[in-house]
Amino acid sequence: MLVGVCGTKGAPGVTTLALGLACLWSESRKTLLVEADPNGGCLAARLSLAQEPGLSTLAAAGRHEISMRVIAQNLQPGPGHTSVLLAPSSPHHARAALRTLSGRLDTALVDLATQDDMAVLADLGRLDAESPVLGLGEAAHRLIFVARPTLDGIDALGVRLDELSQLRSRSLVVTAGVGPYGHRELHEVLGVPVAGHIPPDPAGLASIWSASGVSTIRRRLLWRVLAGIAACCEIDTTDDETVGAPRPSKRPHLLPRSTKRQGAIR
Repeated sequence: MLVGVCGTKGAPGVTTLALGLACLWSESRKTLLVEADPNGGCLAARLSLAQEPGLSTLAAAGRHEISMRVIAQNLQPGPGHTSVLLAPSSPHHARAALRTLSGRLDTALVDLATQDDMAVLADLGRLDAESPVLGLGEAAHRLIFVARPTLDGIDALGVRLDELSQLRSRSLVVTAGVGPYGHRELHEVLGVPVAGHIPPDPAGLASIWSASGVSTIRRRLLWRVLAGIAACCEIDTTDDETVGAPRPSKRPHLLPRSTKRQGAIR
């Protein structure tokens, strides 16, 4: 399964949501988080990791072919049992690497994501029709758009969904921040299922970014919200009005937890 996470202007927490979902999925399967934000990455700085290996070294090594082995050689360990493919912090260098990799990275990640025990998440930043990672968004099995539940936040997302109409049928909305609009109102306006709302949980959000905090976040509301969003990514939401918290009984359970580290991709 390949899931893209993206946002629009002013949308908070895109990278945090992508990392949180990666940590959750890594409990039951091999999980890779790809930082494919054309505006540059923040994972290396926030996780105290080196800038390389990552997208830049993958672009240099995979000019002709991007094999599973080459991808694995350019990964670093992330929180929990995740592996991360880091983007350079410089927007110039991030865009250069993404343009070099072009559609070959999309194909390689789709091939990787089709493995039964594999989840690939891609942080796509602010996805629009001019983005160098639009092809990766189009290749994703599911897209999560993060937005504020405010008038300007929902208006910006509505414009983006109209612009990217080819992605609408595979899209979900996750809200973050304070705003007056609920799930049903958003679904009526946008025509896209709402998978959940990121609660104000500073301690839980901080745990996602901590190498030792993943074990403690399981007891928090944020972990249950992430589990609901993850479940929504794995079911057919075409006819659902809202697939978030109001109807939890329709969500399938996640696979049983496993703390065993698996394969080259952790």
